[in-house]
Amino acid sequence: MAILNDLEVFVGIDGQTAKEYDDPDDGDNYDANGVEHNSSIPTMTKYIEAKSSASFEVVFKVKHDYEFGCDYLGWSINLDGKSVSFPIVRRSDHIQKEPKTGPHEYFRRGVKIKNDDGSWSEHKFEFANIEIEENASKERVLESVQQCQGLGTLTVTIQKMVKERKIETEQNDKLFRLVSTPEKALKGKTVSHGASLNKVPTTCPAPSTYAGTKLGPPIAIFKFKYRDERLYPVILSFAAVAKGLAGALKSLMLIPRSPTPVPLEDRDVNDLNEREMRTLIQRMKAQSADTKREKASKSAIKRERDDSPDSAPRLYKTSRMENGQPCIDLDSD
Repeated sequence: MAILNDLEVFVGIDGQTAKEYDDPDDGDNYDANGVEHNSSIPTMTKYIEAKSSASFEVVFKVKHDYEFGCDYLGWSINLDGKSVSFPIVRRSDHIQKEPKTGPHEYFRRGVKIKNDDGSWSEHKFEFANIEIEENASKERVLESVQQCQGLGTLTVTIQKMVKERKIETEQNDKLFRLVSTPEKALKGKTVSHGASLNKVPTTCPAPSTYAGTKLGPPIAIFKFKYRDERLYPVILSFAAVAKGLAGALKSLMLIPRSPTPVPLEDRDVNDLNEREMRTLIQRMKAQSADTKREKASKSAIKRERDDSPDSAPRLYKTSRMENGQPCIDLDSD
């Protein structure tokens, strides 16, 4: 569980609490409680499995008797490097909640968008598969670098706040969907999914927006890196990558590893998808080119030896006549 300073944050996927996985190298990066070393703000990172088109929600759990030390707690939600929501938990409301004995949960399932007719709709968060562009232009790569900075990461920052005041609600333009990105823009990051918003909204009341003053630095930061189970996380050591470990969670030995995939050359061509077929054709072309170069090289060497004036003299078969003189057979090889 991701718990810092008696505060807990977790992710729910399709109505179920997402299973969290620790960093296998946490002995070097974290203390015994899972808090990152060399960080002035208590920070914790977990890995969760992402599934394409699956809805997810962010849940903030606070103990009933938590000592706020402020008017309210703000919990900023950042998806793929974009700030998308900043819900608050008021101390005055929290202490009135029932039951008095247990923690209370606060949810954020999406963002609210104002429609053209003045009504409001909520679009739920969901995971979206990222397609990799292999032959993007230089301009396209430069354009996408900034978008990819926080790709594949959900960050929740907890902040103490005071002096709450209500302000006018502005149009929320956080509708986003990163469908594809150039391979070079990722700069070695291995990501499979980004966060998006469901295209089918639900009607909701107009939101209320508040502003306040931050009371010091954040008191906790929670990071959740979501990966397809077939990809390895960006923090894998080079040694693990060199062994060809596939799958973010499988390569970390956090969940059972899938059987070794059958090479494309050994699979039925009717079972290959378009990308696998292109890869197989490229391999066959490369092998054919290598074979042709090898044959051409051997042929050139043979001709060079045959034409060389320094070549060894031709050997002839000899026999002797009855008088003992040698007889040369000019017709023999």
